Amino acid sequence: CHYYLVLIFYVIDTPRVQVTPQNLIVMRNTPFNLTCAESSNPARTSLVWKSGSSEIASQVTVHSVGGGISEDTTYTCDVRSSLGSGEGSTRVTVHCKFIYRMKHFI
Repeated sequence: CHYYLVLIFYVIDTPRVQVTPQNLIVMRNTPFNLTCAESSNPARTSLVWKSGSSEIASQVTVHSVGGGISEDTTYTCDVRSSLGSGEGSTRVTVHCKFIYRMKHFI
């Protein structure tokens, strides 16, 4: 008779989080999307998007800012599991459209 021992290892870890794109530059009031890539074992229990300290969305990995923004903002994706939490963030910088008109004086 032959006996075999099978070992199965499960790696458990707190959530690892990455927000993309990093250091995004947008035009004022132009829509954009942010993505929260996370891995966690055990699985996440919550995912929350924040702008500054304000909670703006939950349980979605892609956050759409449909109306755009008018000032520079940091967005954070906060992920929690039964083992702890992790977060990733990105800075969104607003550039204003600048039209320069030069008048010709004689």
